Amino acid sequence: MKKMLISLFFFLCPLNSYSFDLGVGTHLSSYPNELPDYISTIKDIGFNSIRDEISWQSVEQKPGVFSIPNNVSKTDEAFNEFSGKYNISSVFILSYGNGMYTKGGYPNSAMEIEKFSEYVSWIVKRYKGKIKYYEIWNEWLLGTGVPDKKSRRPEDDIYLELIKAASQVIRKEDPSAIIITGSINPLKPIDRNWIYGLVNKGLLNYVDGLSIHPYSFQFKNNYIQSPEGNINQLDLFENSLKNITGKEIPLYITEVGYPTSYFLGGVDFERAGIDTLKYSLLAKSRPYIKGIWWYDLIDDGNSRYNREHHFGLLKNTMAYKPSSLYLKEFSALIISSTIKDVSNKHEKTIQLEIKNAHHKDIVSWNDDPTNEANNAFLEKLRSLK
Repeated sequence: MKKMLISLFFFLCPLNSYSFDLGVGTHLSSYPNELPDYISTIKDIGFNSIRDEISWQSVEQKPGVFSIPNNVSKTDEAFNEFSGKYNISSVFILSYGNGMYTKGGYPNSAMEIEKFSEYVSWIVKRYKGKIKYYEIWNEWLLGTGVPDKKSRRPEDDIYLELIKAASQVIRKEDPSAIIITGSINPLKPIDRNWIYGLVNKGLLNYVDGLSIHPYSFQFKNNYIQSPEGNINQLDLFENSLKNITGKEIPLYITEVGYPTSYFLGGVDFERAGIDTLKYSLLAKSRPYIKGIWWYDLIDDGNSRYNREHHFGLLKNTMAYKPSSLYLKEFSALIISSTIKDVSNKHEKTIQLEIKNAHHKDIVSWNDDPTNEANNAFLEKLRSLK
């Protein structure tokens, strides 16, 4: 009887059905309301993971003294409670320098890497067993989080030593945690070549997978800007990694999004919503993609012309945009289904076989942007719920 129950479980729940995280990036400590307001929203949309950070600078403000200051207490509470109380996993970004040691620049010496590792150790001990993923640094190649914009990026061997040191600490303190790094945009040749070089130097000896940020808004009027064109580029990237390593490399899309601004690659609300849904389905169809975290939960400002203010799935009034409404409607289908891309590579139509405990059918779309085509796509998805 026990064997029969196990077999039934795997028949109803294919192995990859629950290994995929559909998440969202948050800035919990900067949000004005109480934490439960955002938890209820995250759960309502159907996300099963968040990505946030508590920086080195914020927790070590005196040499060797670590603590959680009031201005990040909301994020601290979330990391402590999400996995147990709310069944939401977390990506913790181990982020950036500390003015006492790195002087506004990158860690650039053995001493500074050691100090960063002490921060990592304190964090991992604090949240042991509660964090599913640790992402070491964020957008090193871009200089994100480095206040001194004149600071020269160190040689790649420094980055590799930082990853090695931090990963050794994480393995020691919480062996169950998944370690990722990279946070590159693989749609850009400079980013791909940088990570290929690091992989050749042994980066994957220290981490479980690579994080990527395949934003495509800058590729205006280009096939790469479409969900299918974007994912096609990720397929090529994965194949290149496989050629280097001889094996499949897990990829984690820890940031991607569509700005609903008026300039610089912005798109209208409805297109952002449809593309967010299609991209999520396509990501789930790739076995090497282990999760996607949409950037970000709430708009960061009000300027109509500032692209960075408008990546939110919600307006900063907490009103839902189509992106969050479509994810709310279909998140359970995405997470619980086995999705396989069965498209004919010689045609432009995308065909996804979606299989769950209740249905199995093909959902398709092409490059027809009309409301009629989008409505037909949505109705077909609804028939599978």
